[in-house]
Parts: sequence; C-alpha cells; structure tokens
Amino acid sequence: MTKDPMEQIYKDEEDNDNKTCLISSISWIPKGCFKLNPTIISDKAPPSENYMSDDDDNTEQSNNTTNTTTNNKSSLGGFEEISIEELLLKSMTSQSNRYYKSNDEDPYLNKKDSDDDEEEEEDFKYKENDLPFLTIQNEEDGLTTLNIWVYEPKEENLFLHHDILLSNYGLCSEWLNLNNNNQSNFSNNCIAIGSFEPYIEIWDLDIIDPINPLLVLGKNKKGNYHEGPILCLSKRKDSIYLASGSEDKSIQLWDLNNNYNSIFRLKNIYTTPINNIQFHNEELNIVLTTSLNDNLIKIFDYRNNNNQSIEFKKNFTNIEIESSIWNNNNPYQFITTQENGNITIYDMRNNNQHLFTYLATNNNKSCTDISIKNNILASVGCDGYLKCWDLNDNYKLLFEKQVVGNNGKLFTCDFCPNLNDNDFIISYGGDHGVVGTLYLNKEL
Repeated sequence: MTKDPMEQIYKDEEDNDNKTCLISSISWIPKGCFKLNPTIISDKAPPSENYMSDDDDNTEQSNNTTNTTTNNKSSLGGFEEISIEELLLKSMTSQSNRYYKSNDEDPYLNKKDSDDDEEEEEDFKYKENDLPFLTIQNEEDGLTTLNIWVYEPKEENLFLHHDILLSNYGLCSEWLNLNNNNQSNFSNNCIAIGSFEPYIEIWDLDIIDPINPLLVLGKNKKGNYHEGPILCLSKRKDSIYLASGSEDKSIQLWDLNNNYNSIFRLKNIYTTPINNIQFHNEELNIVLTTSLNDNLIKIFDYRNNNNQSIEFKKNFTNIEIESSIWNNNNPYQFITTQENGNITIYDMRNNNQHLFTYLATNNNKSCTDISIKNNILASVGCDGYLKCWDLNDNYKLLFEKQVVGNNGKLFTCDFCPNLNDNDFIISYGGDHGVVGTLYLNKEL
C-alpha cells in the first residue's frame, strides 16, 4: 500500500502475528473543551528537610555498636584495631553514602527537580490548533489502555500524547462535558467508558496519569442498575443525561446534572443484548436502540417510563445490526449497518418498510461503523476499506480506500467536529492496533 501524504497511520510496533490488539472505540474531544496545560500527577516523594541515610534505624544502631566496640579496643601502631564487620558497618553509615530525597537538595547535581518538572509540563501542553481524540486499545494479554492522540492539521502529523491504563476490557466510549451549564464542579473534558463490568467509569481527560476514575456509575449497587456488560453509550445533546445499553437487555438513563444516579430503566426490551443506543439530535427525549439478533428496531420516548415503542422490522432477518445513527440532515431518518455489509436507511414516519439499502463493503463483509458530517456518510468494515457516500445524491459513492491491508479489519470511525463545515478529517481504528486519520478534502 502506497503512503498518502494526507494520511497518518499508526501501528504498534510490538504487534505481531502472535499478539492480537484491536481498537474498539474512537471519540474526538471538542475544541475549547480541553485544557491547554493539563494537570500532571506527581510521582515524586515529598521533599525532606535534610538528606537522610539508607536506614535511620540502622544508623542509630550502628553508632551505638561502634561506640561500644571502640571503648573495648586498643590501639596498635597508631591504628585502631577494628573487625571487618565494624568496618563495613561504618562504611554503610558514612555521610558519603547518604542520599537526598530531592535533587534540589543535592549540591553535586546541576539539574534540579524543577527543571525536570518544567520539561515534563512542556511535553504535555496542547497547542491552540491541536485536534485531540481518544481510542480504547485492547490487547490479547488483557492490557487495556485509553490512548489520547493529537492530530496537527497544519503539519498533518499524528502522535500519541499520553495514555491511561484501564482495569477492564473497553467496549464503548462517549465524550462528556460534566461542567455543562456551570452546575457541576467536575471537568468539562471527560470520557465515559463501558466494559465487561456492569458499571460505567468516567475519567477526567485533563489529568495526566490519573490513578482512579473521576466517577463510577452503578458500581456495587443492586436494584435499578445494569447487571451485565455495558455495550453502548450515548449522551444527550445538552449533556444532561447519559444513556446506556447492556448485555442484560436493558437500557438506562443517568442524571449527569445532579446526583449521577439512574433515573430511568427499561428491562427486557429485547430478547438479545442491546448493542446500540443513541439520543435524537433534536427531539432530546427520543432514543434509538438495536439489539444483536432481534428482528426489530425500537425507538423509545423515555418520558413515557414504559416499554412502549415504535418498532421497525429489519430488512434482513437474522442478520446482526452492527451500528446505528440518526441522520443529521433529516430528523425523521436513521441509518443502520449490518454484518452482511449493507447500509439501510429508515424513516420514522413509515415503520412498515425501509427507504433504501445498498452494499457498502466488498465480499459482503461486515460494515462495522458509520459517521456523519453534513451530507457525507463515512463507513468502515471488515474488508479494511474506508468509504464516503453522498446523502444528498442517492448515497452515491464519493471515495473509497483500503486503509488496512493484509486482511485487516476496521471497527470504528468518527468525523472530527472541530472544523469548518467544508473541512473533513476522519479518524479510524481496527485490529493490529491500527489508528489513522485521513484528510478527505483532497479526495472528495
């Protein structure tokens, strides 16, 4: 595959045929919502008032021993008679072997701790024009990391800014603003993560190397909470509520403005796990849901607080829906992708049949994810291709490119929201740890 100067692809050098590594989720961070100077958690010990020895207890004990033995020894030829054990003990407790807890206290070092801190802070600073996004990377050995990337549009450069070690296999993510409407003391740059655990972790992205998540929703709680892995997440446009779907066949609504508890839950709305959920862009009380193998697609108004829904029959029975999204250009339409490679468009006003369907992948391989910006619909699939379609021109194919070779698969994609309407940058991720960005303006 020839390299495109407009494309930046990253691949973990440690990945090989014996090690599986995949990207399960991608989310862009909106411009103006991240700190240019993030907070760095220091791992240095607190400075001491003076230097200290290796072991203060041993020092005191050795001094007592030396004084005792010296009084019992005689001099021979001007030299003190001393045993090997006493000599070693003296050498261990001498001032030359003492160390300093802080480099600032050591007179023999020219480079002080303050210099290191300044260099570290400079390394983690963002620039005004940086475009950050994050990915969840899961490795075969059980290691899962939240990777924060930075794309520099001017230089067309992509690099890993920092990462956060997660305790569970990550399945989905949703960027959040917990400081919306100034009703919270939390950060306005957070990420919610769903995993194989029945709870949701929320991490502060303005902190480098945090030890614990900022919040955990639904952990160690019984009753009106999920009982299985969290497979999908979606925030409402105003960031007041977060919706989640689970393997336990329930959907849940979380209050992000007050106590961060569950305020709404519907159980057993499908017969199989719920793998997609999304708030409507304009009608904020409407949520779109799909499940793995049910032959229905359901839309709920959570104000009803019951299982009543608008149901749509899938155009392909017994075919799994991979992803679903509302059409930003038409408030009545939503779009789904299937494991047979098809993309299907539905209209809420007609639940008897779908509007349109077309094959989006080669060799009927699964179409795993889609993203929309303006009239452009981007899709990725298990054929390793990234494709763009014109929603205003009968879903005409505008662009296609195999961005992952060697039978590689793509699992997720997302348009950058921080650009002008006529600028299109998309990020994608797949197996073998592949993460890439593509500047589409010269291609469309």
